[in-house]
Amino acid sequence: MSTSTPSPTPYRRLSEFQGRLPGHRRNARLHLSTLIRWCSKGVKLPDGTRLRLRADRLGARWLTTDAWWQEFVDRLTATHAPDAPIPLRSAAERSRASVAAGERLRSLGM
Repeated sequence: MSTSTPSPTPYRRLSEFQGRLPGHRRNARLHLSTLIRWCSKGVKLPDGTRLRLRADRLGARWLTTDAWWQEFVDRLTATHAPDAPIPLRSAAERSRASVAAGERLRSLGM
């Protein structure tokens, strides 16, 4: 009788993901503390919820997988890149809205 064992999850240390995105400064790589923050606290989304990078903690190390990384990036991108373009107001529409807002504030005594 043979038993098949599932293949182990290909865990990678978070430090292996530092080079996948550029750092804030030129010629810098993403700081490890940023990746740890994404795992523990997550990234705040426009609707106020938080998206966390899925990872497992083993001892003092945070471990994630290529699939979890890609899922995080895809969901973050989809959240910030809506399918429908944001409608832009013309200069006349902006002017009318500004005048209306000013009148509203004056009526409230501000």
